[in-house]
Amino acid sequence: MSGVGSLKVDFEVIYSTEAASADNLTKTTTAFLTGENTIDVFNETVFATSVMINSITLTNETRSEEEIMCNVYKSLNGRCEENEKCVILKGNNSCVLNEKDSGIGLTLVIVVVVCSIFVPIIIVTITCLAIRKIRNKDKHLSHSQGQRRDSEW
Repeated sequence: MSGVGSLKVDFEVIYSTEAASADNLTKTTTAFLTGENTIDVFNETVFATSVMINSITLTNETRSEEEIMCNVYKSLNGRCEENEKCVILKGNNSCVLNEKDSGIGLTLVIVVVVCSIFVPIIIVTITCLAIRKIRNKDKHLSHSQGQRRDSEW
């Protein structure tokens, strides 16, 4: 005889502090909400309608919301570093560098400053060398033509 009702289970999970463990625990917990993972209770297979982890409640409706899943992940794994944010990539939660803090902006500024200093110096140097070469060529031609005139007299 099967009865309809609710069952509240309170349990503690001990897991490794590695990021992969927190990610696996997050996935396993949310799999209970979808029915992908089930529990046998009194010879009946059941799944969770809601799960609470560190005061964050997950339901089947909220499990796909990145913010909620990241909150669960961060509560299990610890906060992301200051310059990181939590995202879901290919179904896995992870902390990735913020785009604005990834150093690309600083690198770009450095490249622009260095180029704006060295490019004009290189252009001026090449121009000076070219002018010097032309003047030396002109002097050499003038000097050669002057010797020819002297020899004709």
